[in-house]
Amino acid sequence: MKARRIASIAVLCCAASSVLAADSDAVCPPLPVFEPPATGSQWPEGSYRGEADHLETLEDGRVRLRGDVEIEDAERRLQADSAQIDRQLGHVTFDGDLLLESAQMRIEASGGELDQSSGEGSFRGARYQLNESRGNGYADAILTPKPNVTLLDGAMYTTCLPEEPEWALYMSRLYLDQDEGMGTAHHMRLHLWGVPVFYWPWMTFPINDERKTGLLFPSFAHSDDGGFEYAQPIYWNIAPQADATITPRYIENRGTQANLEMRYLNNWGEFQANGSQLDDRLYGDDRWLTAFEHSGRLGAGWSTYLDTQRVSDSDYFGDLDTGLPLGGEPVHLLSQGGVRYSGAIWRHQIGVQRYQTVDESIAAVNRPYAKEPFVRSTAVYDFHQYEFNLKAETVDFSHDQKVQGQRLDLYPSIARTFGTPGWFVRPKAGVRHTAYQLDQLSATTEEAPSRSTAIASLDSGLVFERQTRSGLLHTLEPRLYGLYVQEQDQSQIPLFDTGSYTFSYDQLFRENRFTSADRQADAEQVTAGLTTRWLDGNYEERVSASIGRIYYLGDREVTLDESQPAETGEASDIAALLRAQLTQRWRADANWQYSRDREELLSHSYQLRYKDASRRILNLGYREVEAGVQRANSEARQQAEIATVLPLGTRWQWFGRYFYDLIDERPLETFAGFSYQSCCWAASFIARRQLDLDSAMPNVEEYDTDYLLQFTFRGLGSVGDDNERALDRGILGYAEER
Repeated sequence: MKARRIASIAVLCCAASSVLAADSDAVCPPLPVFEPPATGSQWPEGSYRGEADHLETLEDGRVRLRGDVEIEDAERRLQADSAQIDRQLGHVTFDGDLLLESAQMRIEASGGELDQSSGEGSFRGARYQLNESRGNGYADAILTPKPNVTLLDGAMYTTCLPEEPEWALYMSRLYLDQDEGMGTAHHMRLHLWGVPVFYWPWMTFPINDERKTGLLFPSFAHSDDGGFEYAQPIYWNIAPQADATITPRYIENRGTQANLEMRYLNNWGEFQANGSQLDDRLYGDDRWLTAFEHSGRLGAGWSTYLDTQRVSDSDYFGDLDTGLPLGGEPVHLLSQGGVRYSGAIWRHQIGVQRYQTVDESIAAVNRPYAKEPFVRSTAVYDFHQYEFNLKAETVDFSHDQKVQGQRLDLYPSIARTFGTPGWFVRPKAGVRHTAYQLDQLSATTEEAPSRSTAIASLDSGLVFERQTRSGLLHTLEPRLYGLYVQEQDQSQIPLFDTGSYTFSYDQLFRENRFTSADRQADAEQVTAGLTTRWLDGNYEERVSASIGRIYYLGDREVTLDESQPAETGEASDIAALLRAQLTQRWRADANWQYSRDREELLSHSYQLRYKDASRRILNLGYREVEAGVQRANSEARQQAEIATVLPLGTRWQWFGRYFYDLIDERPLETFAGFSYQSCCWAASFIARRQLDLDSAMPNVEEYDTDYLLQFTFRGLGSVGDDNERALDRGILGYAEER
């Protein structure tokens, strides 16, 4: 049984920007709004205005102001109990309480000095508020020794309310250089709810978008199998266009893992490399992961791409968090790379593709082919209302256990569309030629089989419209699609990468019921379809319903496997779908596959969604598929789902999902949790239980249980699991509300 994750704590970053949702301001008291007295153009450079209850000119030319003193220029306003102004030097000294306001900052202090011409100054016993980031705090002294440089002694910083901050940074000295974009903190302590939890004797960090080499915040975790974990990211700013993050990760029961992420970006493209290595004492072997991703721009329509993933063993993703967006525990890892060209008429792609089968229970003979290499070209050319198309592909397939070889596929065609907004007719004709050169042959396989097939189709449709009394535009759109494909014996052609499409309404209008070139379906058929829509005044679709069926004029002799009998039915199953935006908040979707021969629904699914401006979400779903419908030997499925997000006031939110298998009478996934959001911090907790479908004992129900806890501190970073990613995957529509 896989380990149950008891808890996980990880500080992800430290930044000046907010990591809470933008609407967190809804639970925060509004900040004071500074209104400049006038635009800068109305003030002569270096000038200011002052007023007070009492004004006195001293013998040395200085001016003393007392009682409700206010001094302002184009960008700042200062209020104080009393002040002395040296008009020759532009120097102002304040006694007693003062308030300095600007668009960027608000400072309250017990006294200070200010040079109006240079902006240099000092303030004693100061409290400050940063208006853009909601950052605030206090300092024993705030000094501005030169322009764009600020020095704070005995400083505190937080984004919480200043009276009782839930989190705060305390520093003996903080030096901020806006020209260099860097801040330096000495003897910095992080307090959470008044308790010190971290200490750094010295730290530098960027205060703008510039990057800087140094330590990032560490992470901590604990699991039953691994025990205590500690990871320390080290950021390396290699160059303006390149950086790297090196993360040693100590896992108590496994050993020390080395992790590396490198990134490169310039005008010609971007590149990212990830790698991990661990000599795992618990597993008893060396374990590793590599991933590379690249996209390049060569100019003149040419580009390059590379996307590879490799892993040491099938248990890697379950035992060790990769941090890569691979979608859980994949069965196959794709590695591919190549060159693309995109022009006005031609598109080309040259590349290679290879899979690593992570699931070792899949027999070698059933694993995917490699494509080493493949070349694809497509062309679309319009000439006097005629559309000329060419699809061409050549692939070299390789496999250790099965027949392999080269495949050439050519499909030129010509089409023309006639019609008006109320009707259309589109005839199309082409020839598809596919040829092979094979090796590793069986005794009954030809070395160079080929197939040439004529394909002709006629697509047509009408569009009827009427205006309803409710103001909606109602359409009725019948469609007829005739298809003829010449029958060819394809029993000598191997299956390299070809399967069957899942039956659906859109599949009724395809030229081929198979997914790739190893099989071209024979056809003498007519598809009848009917779509009706209701459109509002902005021509946005409110309701759409479609129903269709294929009528066969002959048997379908071509099958995936020569052992399968020909299909002799006179008509296909009936496919239907419904899309309805019932109200601004409610939406419904449904799909049906109905068999007239068996007089029953072979598959049907329903989904009802609710979403409103208050971020309330409700998803209800049901799906049923009969055995053997999706593919040969596939099992029947009958599943139901409910998922919801329910805000409880402005701060609390509850969410959950229940995904149930009605045939086996067992839950497939269940999770529930809550989140809390205040002005400066947020927390979320998820309890999740998932059925382990990859269990070594398929007849034994085995569940993995996780408890996910995350804290987010506005302006500081996050502590814990990435709960948002789990909710994005589990609740449809949640990501749209973030």
